Amino acid sequence: MLGDDGRLSWVMDAFTVSDSYPYASHYRLDRDPINYMRNSVKVVIDAYNGATTFYVFDSEDPIIAAYRNIFPSLFKDAAMMPPGLRKHMRYPELLLKLQAEVYGLYHMTDPGAFYNREDLWTVASEVGLSEGGQQVTQAMQPNFVLMKLPGETGVEFVEILPFTPANRNNLIGWIAGAATAHNTVPRSSTTSRKRNWWTDHCKSKHALIRTRSFPDN
Repeated sequence: MLGDDGRLSWVMDAFTVSDSYPYASHYRLDRDPINYMRNSVKVVIDAYNGATTFYVFDSEDPIIAAYRNIFPSLFKDAAMMPPGLRKHMRYPELLLKLQAEVYGLYHMTDPGAFYNREDLWTVASEVGLSEGGQQVTQAMQPNFVLMKLPGETGVEFVEILPFTPANRNNLIGWIAGAATAHNTVPRSSTTSRKRNWWTDHCKSKHALIRTRSFPDN
């Protein structure tokens, strides 16, 4: 990306992960099972000289806090990132896909429905081409759109993934992730066809997840 100073930089998402978070289900990240993941750091690489800077966007992540104690001079606070770069930060696609997989099950709040998996969601699928040129059904990838999320005052550049009920092909909801210059931590929102109001479903130190519901016709 091009900064306000005219310099070209590469930006990479850095994640902290663990497979031993207490009382948490495991999900696959490539070949590794994990049950904890945060996008705590954005890595900026100067395209001209290779200088690399690690900006901490989630200072309350205990894992990155430990790394900062070990390497105090390696990390900088997110507030120190130049505004010209800060406005280009994006919600990581890898994190949104994993969150969508988790939320497809854990959006259910009724114990009976959860136990029987009565309202299981999956990421919507689409027909694409395999490496051999054959048509295959595959999960949709995140799409970037301009939209105004609930509770926000302006349009943002966000990425979204649609949900369908398990083994069905009709839209039931979507999840969106956004990271803007005035928010130090990326957050995600979800909307679903269930009731007729916006409700806070889960607030954490890492993300804000909301559900929106619409009355059935």
